[in-house]
Amino acid sequence: MTLSHQQLTLNATTATLLTTAFASEIDYAGDLTILVQNHDQSKHVLLGSSSVTTSSYGIKLDPLQYIQIKLRPEDELYGLADTGTLSCGIIKVQH
Repeated sequence: MTLSHQQLTLNATTATLLTTAFASEIDYAGDLTILVQNHDQSKHVLLGSSSVTTSSYGIKLDPLQYIQIKLRPEDELYGLADTGTLSCGIIKVQH
């Protein structure tokens, strides 16, 4: 098992590919668990596909909330701030 972490800044206009932070580290033979934490105390992180917007998203992370998502290495997870900019933490666990 391999563990890596990153902090990313998200904005409300352009979706950020959250899994790209680990592209050079991914072993394409195993599953990938991503933990995403919203570090902001008042704004929300919106998660979804590359088409995620402030009005169309899959998951809405409340302030200081985190979520664990199991992905295949080729899956892509995008994030967006609901307003302004915010910081989110990401941990990748390669199985």
